[in-house]
Amino acid sequence: MGKTINISKDLVFKPDEIQLKRALVKYGNALAHIKMMNDYLTKTYPKYESEVEVSVDETESVTTPFEHYFIANELNRLGVKYVSLAPRFIGDFEKGIDYKGDIDLFKQEYIKHLAITKYFGSYKISLHSGSDKFAVYKVIGSLKDAYTHVKTAGTSYLEALRVIAAREPQLFREILDFARGLYETEKKSYHVSAKLENVKSSSEYSDKELVDYLIQMMRVRYFTLHSEKF
Repeated sequence: MGKTINISKDLVFKPDEIQLKRALVKYGNALAHIKMMNDYLTKTYPKYESEVEVSVDETESVTTPFEHYFIANELNRLGVKYVSLAPRFIGDFEKGIDYKGDIDLFKQEYIKHLAITKYFGSYKISLHSGSDKFAVYKVIGSLKDAYTHVKTAGTSYLEALRVIAAREPQLFREILDFARGLYETEKKSYHVSAKLENVKSSSEYSDKELVDYLIQMMRVRYFTLHSEKF
């Protein structure tokens, strides 16, 4: 607190008491838990080859550049060796659709986060809920040395579901109805805005409609988000 931290020529931190307390309240317990898990892994399985990926992205509030610095600095101080860190970026990263937010503002903030990784020089930025974030891919691809880990498990999962819908429609119906039943509970831990009433019971779809279901829903969502472009 009160120190001047020169991250780059364009990024300097002078954290005050409020900033520091806010960082501690938001991430203190998470950092302690990460340290505990890391120590358990390294002490219990010393010969096991593993990589530690840190994620704080599933939160309501954005990870500020200073909070990113605070997390990375504390992890290094605690001796946690990690390969990537996933902050909560500005904007919305919902599952299976493009980025929602001001893409120019995202770029400005991403450059700051990138500078912090270069300051420490030991890890990559991790982009969680990265499936189908084409606007973000373009931004990252335009930046020099923007080493990024993009998590796209959602895309792989959707492709797997399409195979099931084509080959085992009854199994897909069971998955769909099961997911509908849990949606209101499960969505509490994710940033999603989809409405359950827009998805009918599996019995209301033909086998052919099941095959086309996911891609049609994604197209509707994409055009809704980007209607001003067309």
